[in-house]
Amino acid sequence: MLIVLFYIICRYCALEIWIFSAQELCHSFVFFVTLFQFLLEFSNLISQIFVLS
Repeated sequence: MLIVLFYIICRYCALEIWIFSAQELCHSFVFFVTLFQFLLEFSNLISQIFVLS
């Protein structure tokens, strides 16, 4: 679901590429999604370490 949302927003940004604010929105969205995924992976790793120990 998140991937679909990401795809739709980036397609929208590609269509609206002449609008600077749309580009900025897309870049910040990509950044926050990447950050969120990283934090999710990191928390999973931490929880696995605690389960193993």
